[in-house]
Amino acid sequence: MKKKARRKLAAQAFAALPRQEQSLLILHSVLGLTDEEISRRTGISGGELRLRRELCQDALFEKIRKAGQRPKSPRVR
Repeated sequence: MKKKARRKLAAQAFAALPRQEQSLLILHSVLGLTDEEISRRTGISGGELRLRRELCQDALFEKIRKAGQRPKSPRVR
């Protein structure tokens, strides 16, 4: 699969996630905030935050996998 097609696929899978899950992934994976920092900003407890983030990461990678692209890692930490 070409790079442009992979990017489009990843963007579509990300857009299919609920807004709150998108926000958690952006705060963690793009902005590099720790779970503690995200917890303070969102009011979500640390354990709940980690669980929700891991579940939405898994959902994102599953959407990508089903569409034919295998991500390098099942989770981004």
